[in-house]
Amino acid sequence: MTFQKLPFLTVCMVTFNSAEVLGKNLIALKNAVRYANITCELRVVDNNSSDNSVEIVQRLWPDAKIYRNSVNKGYAAAINQATSDTSSDWLLFLNPDTIVPPNLFVLLKHVNKTPNVCIFSPALADKEGNIKKTAYKWPTLTKELVRLFGFEQLAKKLIVKADYLLPERGKVSFPELIGEGIVVDYVAGAALFIKGRVWKNVGPFDENFFLYHEEMEWCYRASKYGYKVFVFPNYKVFHYSEHSSKKRPKEIIFWQYKGLLHFYEKHRSVILRLILRFALMVSFGFRAVRAASVKNKEDAEVFMKVAKLAFRK
Repeated sequence: MTFQKLPFLTVCMVTFNSAEVLGKNLIALKNAVRYANITCELRVVDNNSSDNSVEIVQRLWPDAKIYRNSVNKGYAAAINQATSDTSSDWLLFLNPDTIVPPNLFVLLKHVNKTPNVCIFSPALADKEGNIKKTAYKWPTLTKELVRLFGFEQLAKKLIVKADYLLPERGKVSFPELIGEGIVVDYVAGAALFIKGRVWKNVGPFDENFFLYHEEMEWCYRASKYGYKVFVFPNYKVFHYSEHSSKKRPKEIIFWQYKGLLHFYEKHRSVILRLILRFALMVSFGFRAVRAASVKNKEDAEVFMKVAKLAFRK
């Protein structure tokens, strides 16, 4: 009887019409695996793409495990599909519109020797190498009300610096230094590393999140188990765009607030949930009326769709 060595890392990727960016991603990923000399498997879940995303994976990574869905199940459900029977030491949830640096998995090998680091992300960077949105604090009602009612300058002064949303170009301002890693509340999910046993302990993503905030809610649950989330700002993964969502920019708003409301339903008090629902109704109801008044039908429909979230259970 022969025993096959389990992979050290399983990379899980969700594609949806990602052919435009997928080739560069997979080539960089292969280079990083070779550079660090680790065992790695790739699992790709395709959410009913109409382009040749699957064919690109088959050509560039012939032994990848591919799941082809007949419908778009959403990101959380697709990741759960990819991780359903994994036994790797580490998981990496990687967006197809990213380019990993050659030394990324050298960082992983270093982190693997540090028992208290079980969840982490490199910094996300734009094509010029400037660090962009990577880590965040937990959502609060105050921050959401400021955003909903358009106090943009106030938001920049009171929220942005404290919330890690828009650090100065090329710089990072995070609170707590532990070695090379920085402890944060949660990270964006574009290049999220999770130790395999921790994923099993905390459980899978909540599939009620279709496109946004599943990583926030998962990190929140992980924090209740005592796990900390780290960012390593000296290691950058290039994240060029939100590839799938940029094709439907107005729809992003709906999925963001639908996810936020679900987070509040699970983890916030009744009074906070009611205030957020009322604020959504007022803010987006007004935006819908204003868009309709200038005959912007598309925006009016999306804004009204968000406003109606306030009445959903």
